[in-house]
Amino acid sequence: MPPIARSRRNRALCTIGDHIRRRRLDLGLLQRHAAAAIGADTASVNNWELARTKPALRFLPGVIRFLGYVPWTADGSIGERLLAYRQERGLSQSALARLPGVDPGTLGRWERGLRVPAGQYARRAAAFVESFHLRSLVGTNPLHGHELGVSVPQAVQGS
Repeated sequence: MPPIARSRRNRALCTIGDHIRRRRLDLGLLQRHAAAAIGADTASVNNWELARTKPALRFLPGVIRFLGYVPWTADGSIGERLLAYRQERGLSQSALARLPGVDPGTLGRWERGLRVPAGQYARRAAAFVESFHLRSLVGTNPLHGHELGVSVPQAVQGS
């Protein structure tokens, strides 16, 4: 297998696919091995790396495990932090909305910044986001301060 050109390896990490490509190349893996570690198919990983598509919500937890960190920040508004929490866990808006006890449409408006929680919902959302923030500080991500363990299948490690 010919070596990957340095210019492709040292590109800025703009998309989730860029993060996946960098991690895969750093580990010396083929796309099929990265796909197996993420729980996706090879065509999906190829499309993500080429920025043709973005990973579906159900693949984000696997992507984060593969990368070993969260490739986006969640330091902004309550809505942005709720969105990050939901994406990191692959939850739908309906599933997450049950935790602070709000309607999924309301949660969506918070995530998009169209509304800001007020009153009892502001207190619930703030407590929820704060507990998420404290739980997510497991280690340090070189980019965003969130590091998670990466699991590469043993079959891949031996190849």
